[in-house]
Amino acid sequence: MSELSDEASESEQLGASLSLWLGESLLRPEELDVPLDLHTACSIGQYDVVAENIKKREVDLDGKNLGGWTPLMYAAYIGHDNIANLLLEAGVNVNATTPQGLTPLMLAASCGNESIAYFLLQQGAELELRDSRGWTALFHCTSTGHQQMVRFLLDNNGDANVREPGSGFTPLMEAAASGHEIIVQYLLDHKVKVSERDAKGETARALAMMYGYMKIVSLIDAHSPRIKPGHYEDLSSSEDSDSSPPRIRPSRSRVKGVSIHDGPQAIAKFRVGGKSKQCGSVQSNIGTWREDRPAADLPRHGSSPKCTAG
Repeated sequence: MSELSDEASESEQLGASLSLWLGESLLRPEELDVPLDLHTACSIGQYDVVAENIKKREVDLDGKNLGGWTPLMYAAYIGHDNIANLLLEAGVNVNATTPQGLTPLMLAASCGNESIAYFLLQQGAELELRDSRGWTALFHCTSTGHQQMVRFLLDNNGDANVREPGSGFTPLMEAAASGHEIIVQYLLDHKVKVSERDAKGETARALAMMYGYMKIVSLIDAHSPRIKPGHYEDLSSSEDSDSSPPRIRPSRSRVKGVSIHDGPQAIAKFRVGGKSKQCGSVQSNIGTWREDRPAADLPRHGSSPKCTAG
């Protein structure tokens, strides 16, 4: 199917799509029969529309919209397992990148979509590809605190000692500075290098100390061959790691308005049904970073989009 007509305004296009996403009748019944482009169908989970597009082969399944996203990227980011499977079985490019270098695996990792990450790796997704900031998929899920995704990627031989260019940050430093205790323990269990220093000369231990995460300091101090791995029962989850004040993180410029072509930020913040995931914004090539959270809640110096349980 072709993309929605340019004659319709962006808000009208978005409204038509969101009426399906929200399960609400924002339009009159006779107006609900709006043809969806493949990108929108993948975004809002319209399996039948995607299957029909694949069957007809009238559109490029790897085509990128104005935001530089492929249909698979939407499915991977938002978490539509069945649609991701459809596209992968049809042979789409599993390592396509956005203008910022984000791959479907990075997008799945940033939102903790483990099953999709599994499918992507099975189909040849490259685990160590880097985006424009030098982040791998492991860096993305470490930053956003998705513990099981971190464990999954480590178990699949993800490089735990990868370094961010410029800052010299490692995943352990990112986890320690963010208070992700269980992720720190996972990284320690995988023999991560604890003595590495960033560009300012700080170690992961020093960063944990700086931000008041004393349990992480203790974990790093206790790291030795005598410590048995896998003891997590006394650790807090990433969401409630301790009561110390959050780090002050730099705010980013904002733009107003939403566009269905901008990537999933135009729709991913809307809930579907009950406890859906809610993902933060991703920078597109036609605008600046959009973020509604207060500055104190922003990821460190431009980290991965954050998804939280609804």
